[in-house]
Amino acid sequence: MAETLRFGYDGDGGLGDRLLSAVLRGEKTATSSLAVEYLSGESLPRVGQRLTLVDHAGVPRGTVAQEREARSVRWSWTTSRPSTPELVADAHLGGTAGSLV
Repeated sequence: MAETLRFGYDGDGGLGDRLLSAVLRGEKTATSSLAVEYLSGESLPRVGQRLTLVDHAGVPRGTVAQEREARSVRWSWTTSRPSTPELVADAHLGGTAGSLV
């Protein structure tokens, strides 16, 4: 059984649905998150792992497979920061400090 990756929440202004649609169209093929999100003991995604994509209402919309190794690095070690709506939203929420996963 595939694990789930949920996009969006009530009140996100539709951002989750837009990001999920971009994944399903093949336009969004990578992501990042703060390392602190994994402090609860959740493991980093593994190569070959399959994830069921779920919209904000909990409806499965598709499946993806992890193709590359996920790794944790300091934000300051990254050489480029994509100018994307999700990064802008993340920066607005204070997501530019700390580490990427």
